[in-house]
Amino acid sequence: MRMLHLFAAAIAIGFATSCAYPDLTPDECRIVCFELGLTPESMTALGLTSSDASALMNRVADSETIILQLRTLQQQQTNTLAALRDARKSIRVAETNSLADQIESEIASLELQSESLTNQIELIQDQIRAFALGSTVDLTLAERVCEPTGLAVAIPPEYRVVVLTDNDYAEFLPALAAEYSASASGEQLDTDTQLILSRYQNLPGVVAARSHMLMHIDAVRSVFNQ
Repeated sequence: MRMLHLFAAAIAIGFATSCAYPDLTPDECRIVCFELGLTPESMTALGLTSSDASALMNRVADSETIILQLRTLQQQQTNTLAALRDARKSIRVAETNSLADQIESEIASLELQSESLTNQIELIQDQIRAFALGSTVDLTLAERVCEPTGLAVAIPPEYRVVVLTDNDYAEFLPALAAEYSASASGEQLDTDTQLILSRYQNLPGVVAARSHMLMHIDAVRSVFNQ
């Protein structure tokens, strides 16, 4: 996993506040947190309290130097992708084989550059997240909850604390969708769907996450939105 050992790496590359840059504003901190998947919901699913959330926001605010590096890389990626789009358009109307070959070479170079920038951006984002969370949160769990991939994107953070198989998703996602639909329409869920949902809601990790969220979500949201 990309996040393993990144807390130490984050310290090594320097997160201390530089006198050349002021701390990030609360709005800027929230934007960074949203980018990193550090929402009140994911924080509480990971077991954070309001005091933990306050410390996390302070660490993000103190990370302005590396966040500026992140913004620079993101701008470079934006420029690279724009150049890549232009090059792909140009190759379709190239007047000679020689010109087409030249543009094709340029496209290959831009693709490699974009891939490199993507890797650098993801690495820095993981480092910032690791530093913000501190040493008390398992980083593999944090990546799963805060940066879901594949089918996990479709489920709430309290369910991401457990590892689900493809078969689990095939059963759980339709039941979850039915629950959302029934909630919106005011209809009653059928018994089979209720039983499926109950099975996943009663997984020990989910029970613990949901319980912690119910207890702390309002206080964490208050801290997050200050």
